[in-house]
Amino acid sequence: LIGDVYKAKSTFKNFSEEAAHEIKNPINNIINTAEWQKDMDETCAESMDIIIHQAYTINSLLDGLRDLSAIQILKDRIEVIDTEECPIENLEKILGYFEDTHSDKEFVVEIQEGFDLHVTMEPTLFRLVVQNVIGNAVKFADEGTPIIIRLSRNTGHVIELTVENKGPTISLDEQEKIFEKYYRAQNTKKQVSGSGLGLWIVKEIVNAYDGQVFARSTKDSTIVTILLKSCKGK
Repeated sequence: LIGDVYKAKSTFKNFSEEAAHEIKNPINNIINTAEWQKDMDETCAESMDIIIHQAYTINSLLDGLRDLSAIQILKDRIEVIDTEECPIENLEKILGYFEDTHSDKEFVVEIQEGFDLHVTMEPTLFRLVVQNVIGNAVKFADEGTPIIIRLSRNTGHVIELTVENKGPTISLDEQEKIFEKYYRAQNTKKQVSGSGLGLWIVKEIVNAYDGQVFARSTKDSTIVTILLKSCKGK
């Protein structure tokens, strides 16, 4: 019976992904048309910017709902799947994606010398965690400032991954709230699209694997830290 339930939920997840993909196609057409209209007629630039921003928000919401279905399936499993994944290899693939899609941003990676740990997590979920945290940093980073990703051994067999961006800081009060479902940071003047699910999804996955995630702000930057169980690489 449990197997049947899981199979049904997996089928629903596949449907959700396909539906999201089909819905995003016309939304992308709206974005392209609005950008074309903006270039052709400067008098309507402000209106087109609003349309573009709202369309990107819908796309982000669809991504969040897709990820949400994956989280629900994870929660319904009897056991959390443990797979040995090399975080360095995954990080390189993820950064390749961000460098292609955000060519205006600089990404700096600092990996501790001799780092040889593998993360104990289902591969797709590990990539989702890293993508969401880096994606969040990209949204809020000040123009012309780098996104800094650091990977190191914390203590024993614990992996520490931090993502830092220069930009609006987060008050002490909000440093826990940003991981709540649908919460949007208040201390920013930037118009940022998003579903408010990204960091909540990160927390749900990390907690499922007995890890920790938290944020802190310095004078001019925000750092999100993830601590994960690991095993020594082969």
